[in-house]
Amino acid sequence: MLRPILLILSVALIGCTTSSDRRQEVQIKKAAAYNAELGAGYLARGNLEQAKGKFEKALDQDEKNAKANSGYALLQARLGKYEEADKYFEKAIKLDPDDSEVLNNYGAYLCDQGRYADAEAHFIEAATNPLYRTPEFAYRNAGTCAFTDGQIGKAEGYFQRALEINPRFGPALLDMASINREQRQFQPALTYLERYHKIFPQSPESLWLLAGVHRDLGNRDLASTYEARLTTLFPESTLARRLRDTTVQ
Repeated sequence: MLRPILLILSVALIGCTTSSDRRQEVQIKKAAAYNAELGAGYLARGNLEQAKGKFEKALDQDEKNAKANSGYALLQARLGKYEEADKYFEKAIKLDPDDSEVLNNYGAYLCDQGRYADAEAHFIEAATNPLYRTPEFAYRNAGTCAFTDGQIGKAEGYFQRALEINPRFGPALLDMASINREQRQFQPALTYLERYHKIFPQSPESLWLLAGVHRDLGNRDLASTYEARLTTLFPESTLARRLRDTTVQ
């Protein structure tokens, strides 16, 4: 007569243990995701040692976290450990082949390695995923990579696709201004810069482009005005330093 009670009690105990284990597993996975996010933040700021600690902790907590593997791969690439980077990127994609952020990061890595065709394939796979909320980033990266590979027409097409998706996407507006300037299409370049400044404040990149376009057009006074604004507003920027170095030479 006692066995059914014991049996029910045993089932209840197993159920409680399983539920508790599942809750613990969920908490561990959440902690891994949080540490991966912290690692990505440290990596973006150049704090490689702190990024390493967070990514390794995330992987210890959940070795199947795709973003932790992807972030750790980016870190290994930053450290020049490319075989390790390849290994962790490939693992990340196997774990979550539909994660456009992982695909985008791998594409950026491949482009840096000069593997342009592979990079483009991963960018487009990321961009065409209907679940990706910001495909304009992947299209813009595909354009940047194509530009680096000397494929100017293809780059322009990808930048325009990014702007079709998001007409207010600042990086692509500046990219188009830069390409038009290189092609000596100065009025379209100024139009893109005007569009940019209707949305965003002046930046080192936009002021550099404005100065360059007006110098190319022979508008020396306007070019000097924008150059002065660049060095005054953003004295520590890379472009301001480049301008000062050019002036000294």
